[in-house]
Amino acid sequence: MAIVNFAVPAPLDERIGQAMKERGIVSKAEFFRFAAFHFLEHICDDQKEDDEYERVMNELGAKLRTYVKSHTLPSLEEQFADLR
Repeated sequence: MAIVNFAVPAPLDERIGQAMKERGIVSKAEFFRFAAFHFLEHICDDQKEDDEYERVMNELGAKLRTYVKSHTLPSLEEQFADLR
């Protein structure tokens, strides 16, 4: 296991201490291991969600382009006529 040493400013240390008490975390090492794991899991999840979102939007764009080529869309005035 790697050992990592770093300094934490006093205001952050106070917030960490409070979070540890609230969550029942017994050591700062445990806190930082959990924080690192949580961060890494969310980074991976966010990337997967971004990739899935991009894939779905590309599919939607392709379908819309196909639809628009075969249909004439109403003018903007007609589309927004209900809003007046």
